[in-house]
Amino acid sequence: MGFYFRVAPGVRVRLTGRGVRTSLGPRAARVHVGAGGPGVSTGAGPVSYYHGLGGSRSRRRGSTGQRSRSLAAATKAEQAELITRAIDAVLELHRPHFPPAERPEAERWDVLSLTELIRRREKAAASEHWLFAVRKRRTARKRARATAIAEHAALVRSADVQQEQDQQVLDAWWRRLLDNDHDAVLAALARALEDNDAESAPVGVEADVASVVVRVPDAEALPERIPGTTAAGNLSLRTASRTQWNALYSLMVAGYVVVTAKEVLATAPSIREASVVAVRRTAADAYGEREPEALMAARFTRETLESVRWEEADAMQVVTDASTEYVLEQKGVAREIQALDTDDHPDIAAAVRVIDLVDEDEY
Repeated sequence: MGFYFRVAPGVRVRLTGRGVRTSLGPRAARVHVGAGGPGVSTGAGPVSYYHGLGGSRSRRRGSTGQRSRSLAAATKAEQAELITRAIDAVLELHRPHFPPAERPEAERWDVLSLTELIRRREKAAASEHWLFAVRKRRTARKRARATAIAEHAALVRSADVQQEQDQQVLDAWWRRLLDNDHDAVLAALARALEDNDAESAPVGVEADVASVVVRVPDAEALPERIPGTTAAGNLSLRTASRTQWNALYSLMVAGYVVVTAKEVLATAPSIREASVVAVRRTAADAYGEREPEALMAARFTRETLESVRWEEADAMQVVTDASTEYVLEQKGVAREIQALDTDDHPDIAAAVRVIDLVDEDEY
């Protein structure tokens, strides 16, 4: 049967340097997912209420590729520092903690304070009379004060009513999220995943399992040299062995898979399992085309991740020990990570087929 992964009918994922954007569902409860501020809108008329789906859980950092590109302009000591930072970033990819999602609370409209409203109304009323018409100005201010008090009370009532209506909309969406409604979960996950270092996107929800794809950099994004010291104790930058380079790249891929699963489970309270497929672009063919290929797939439950010692376990250990299912192919003594043979995994093949990987200059 192969690795379990579900792609919703009609889903098309466009992963670019600028993020992901998709819309699903009927207009009366349309879900907007991806770059540009995902949210849920309701209403069948020309005006609808829109609310962003929670705050950002950003784990964006300067990408490994960006760090590598800056090496050429640095001194040896600076290069060693940049390489060390890049390696540390790979080793730490899977460790961020994501607070669990909470019921959203509608914001209350801002209402001008009673004191300020009275001041403005009294000033405007008094300005309608000659400066030395003291009695008229006093009477005008008195009337303006009474009007301002009534106006402020009306504004407060209106703000309260609007907040209550907005909260009803949010509560309805929250119930949908807790019920693992397909579109609500997709929207929430897209909002959480959109600002990450590697582009990722949810592609399906079935029962209490969410399926997500994550794009990982090519191995060339990693530094080819590692810091060390000579016999005399001087700083050196030696070329990493193929085994070292492949091990670091495997940790990078595993790190993106694990941290994506963690964020999925934190974002969708009723999702019990996260199924993640990591993809990258193939080398260009004779026509200059580059297609997506799957490198790793893993499935995690809340229970399997709860007891992980995050400060001690590396990303590959988490994949091999804490996943309920994983697929990874490595070759030779150097353990080079290989593209997965999707013939044996139809669900992974389905995931790859719906992905478009686009460079920023093509977007």
